[in-house]
Amino acid sequence: MYYNQNNYSNVPYPSAGNPTATVKTGGSGVCCASMVVEELTGEVWPPDESALYAMKAGARITGDTKMELLASCIAKDFGLMIKTTNDINVLVSHLTRGLAIINVGGDRTGYTGLFSDIGCYIVAAGIKDGKVIIYDPGFYEGKFLKTGRRGKVSVSGDEIYVAPEWLDKDTENCSPRYYLFGVDNVEGKSVPSSWAEDAAKWATENGLITGNKNGDYMWQNVLSRETLAVILKKYHDKFNK
Repeated sequence: MYYNQNNYSNVPYPSAGNPTATVKTGGSGVCCASMVVEELTGEVWPPDESALYAMKAGARITGDTKMELLASCIAKDFGLMIKTTNDINVLVSHLTRGLAIINVGGDRTGYTGLFSDIGCYIVAAGIKDGKVIIYDPGFYEGKFLKTGRRGKVSVSGDEIYVAPEWLDKDTENCSPRYYLFGVDNVEGKSVPSSWAEDAAKWATENGLITGNKNGDYMWQNVLSRETLAVILKKYHDKFNK
């Protein structure tokens, strides 16, 4: 689901320095959070909910969203993997199996910000024909016709396509540059959500759940009835002797 912050002028997103701020005026980060959570979990979590969540978590600061805090909170509460990197090659590799929130830096001496004048967050949703697929919550008609931006991206519906080198340039004054989200850990194997870690450890130690030939327990997969039946029988055989 794509969310454009310009559609949320009526959703409050106040900060200490701007009590009348809305998602439209300062909510690129929460729109990105909504897109990542919805895409990776299948849950409906629109910007009005993510904005309230960010404020309760203490991630709303004057003029910005504290993405380090927001990212760690949503990863924990929605059972996602999160790590950060400043390496464009790590980002590109990750996009074959996950999404990322990109921290772009805006205008600076000798450079016109590609996605923002003053900095914002955007979502990287994949790779196509060597270009990074971007969902830009701050997109508006004619945005990329500005001098310094023209010809650097292509737009097709909600998707924006940009070469990795331009994305790397647009983030070089930020750190972390890239917040990587997924349902897998950094080795590419599924991990249980934080709230299920103790139960998952118990189930594997007792042989109720076993991994595949690659050692992946596929914790985020949907459980079929036949798999449930196997687990129940293992439980019966082990604990009802």
